[in-house]
Amino acid sequence: MKRVIVTIAAVLSVLLSGVYASPSHAGWTSVGPDSGGVLSLAIDPTNTQILYAGTNKGIFKSTDGGGSWSPTGTDISFVGGLVVDLANPTIVYAGSNEGLFKTTDGGGSWKKCPAPTGGVYRSLAVDPTNTKVVYVKLGWGRIEHAPDVVFRTDDGGGSWKRSSTGLKATDINALAIDPKNVQVLYAGTEDAGVFRTANSGGSWSVASAGLTNTRITSLAVDPANPETVYAGTKDGVFKTVNGAISWTSAGTGLTNTNITSLAIDLKNTQIVYVGTRGGMFKTTDGGTTWSQVTAGLTESVITSLAIDPKNTQIVYAGTGDGVFKTTDGGTSADQGGPGK
Repeated sequence: MKRVIVTIAAVLSVLLSGVYASPSHAGWTSVGPDSGGVLSLAIDPTNTQILYAGTNKGIFKSTDGGGSWSPTGTDISFVGGLVVDLANPTIVYAGSNEGLFKTTDGGGSWKKCPAPTGGVYRSLAVDPTNTKVVYVKLGWGRIEHAPDVVFRTDDGGGSWKRSSTGLKATDINALAIDPKNVQVLYAGTEDAGVFRTANSGGSWSVASAGLTNTRITSLAVDPANPETVYAGTKDGVFKTVNGAISWTSAGTGLTNTNITSLAIDLKNTQIVYVGTRGGMFKTTDGGTTWSQVTAGLTESVITSLAIDPKNTQIVYAGTGDGVFKTTDGGTSADQGGPGK
């Protein structure tokens, strides 16, 4: 009897202490934080147990893969963009309604960058070969009817210069950089399709041939084959294999085509995840076909995605119900999650 009591107590202890714990075969599992809606996610590439979540109530940090969270940057609201410095991951940039913020001590403290003020930072891109070079989107919002602009810093946020010649859009929703040719960047816009620069933002040109929807919500460059780029739109996923000279639809199997986020598996770039306003989808053949992977999700709107670069079976999804995590690539048998 004593052994039974001890066993029951141990089980209860695990259940109570691990509210967000679940077996790895359970698909997606809620891992917190208790922060309201999650708008952005970023993983430390050297220690992938470290995860940052940007929310409408500030920034939260986990050092155990989402097992627990602590607030950091709580005075920064509506954090829609997070980027970790690849060379020095204690440096993190956070874009919010109040401007661009930077930490140099892993979130211990945050300082506002002396970048141009008066706008909203959401789209961020860091040069992987020189992480002092950062691109940000500055916008006043469509209410002001003023176009967004892209600014660039070459000294880690100390000074900025405008890099928007040729951009024509009321809102820029996404920025993505070619990891092998860092002079090439892509900008996804609210109403004017995709733009491309081949001179580090010196000038931009429209690169939307083949797109049937010019409202671009997200972009992802294939790190193994950077001529391949995926674009999330309000009309599904589009793909280019020639550096945005032309685009083709890549959405067979998507039952919800309102794309909100994109992420590419770094170890097998044929695997891509897309978040939608109706659940999560995954392709294992480079976008030829998609299947829904929603088991365990309690929220259908996926705002952001992050894949563990060391173990790409681990994927995090930001939602209005917090962060969800899968340890099996979301491939558990789908039993009717959101968006079904």
